[in-house]
Amino acid sequence: MEHIWAAVRPHGVLASGALCGAGWWIFTDAAVMASSQAAPFALRYALPALVATLGVLLLGAAGRPEEADSYSYGDEGEACRGKCVLFLAYVLAFGSIGAGTLLLALDKQAGVDLWPAASATISSTVLSASGLLLWLSRGAGDDGGYSLLG
Repeated sequence: MEHIWAAVRPHGVLASGALCGAGWWIFTDAAVMASSQAAPFALRYALPALVATLGVLLLGAAGRPEEADSYSYGDEGEACRGKCVLFLAYVLAFGSIGAGTLLLALDKQAGVDLWPAASATISSTVLSASGLLLWLSRGAGDDGGYSLLG
């Protein structure tokens, strides 16, 4: 299984970028469609995607736990900080999905167009999956880079 993951892992960065682009494309599509209709696109529909993007950035900045535990500094605080950043990234990612779902439920109850809220939910889910895939694509032995060239 390890040799299969070693062959697939470099392509995870590309797939993560494609997912990130798809997530923002879904969000942009809803904003453009809403601007062509009578009701303007509200900022509340943008918040789940923005929070999910912040979670993706934190996931990209967080080191792997295997790396954090193997620091030779003797500093337990370094490993704890890394794990706290990772936890915060997961909270932001799943919180953005929950916020998008809440917007979708509120718009369904109000009887308004569901596409802006659905796009907020879908884009935050796809963006969060992008960050998770990016984080998984880093190996424990990597130097922290995402280069496909070596």
